[in-house]
Amino acid sequence: MYEEPFTVERGRAALTAILSALENQDATGRLGVAKEEAGNNMIKYHQTVFPICIEIQLAVISQFGFRPDGEGIIQFNQHIKLLEREDSEVARLALLVKNYLIPPLNMPAMNMPHPR
Repeated sequence: MYEEPFTVERGRAALTAILSALENQDATGRLGVAKEEAGNNMIKYHQTVFPICIEIQLAVISQFGFRPDGEGIIQFNQHIKLLEREDSEVARLALLVKNYLIPPLNMPAMNMPHPR
């Protein structure tokens, strides 16, 4: 677990570092290839894109005192959930990170005639 208290400031810093890591050139390239491979298939997305995002997130949270494993990421996310209630900026940053983890939902237009 972490040694220092996990404050709002540390939560903001951790989330900002995760976003920076997800947006760096190497990650952008890897994620772009994985997203292209997954297409609009949610299962493929979780098999290709999600593991890359988690790998990046694990590397970052270890810099903030959390273990770089499943237990560490659960503890980190639990702390972030608590901080979201206290701070709107933490909530905003957490949503941006979540958007990397959950694929966009592309729904077909409902008012369009279906091909026969």
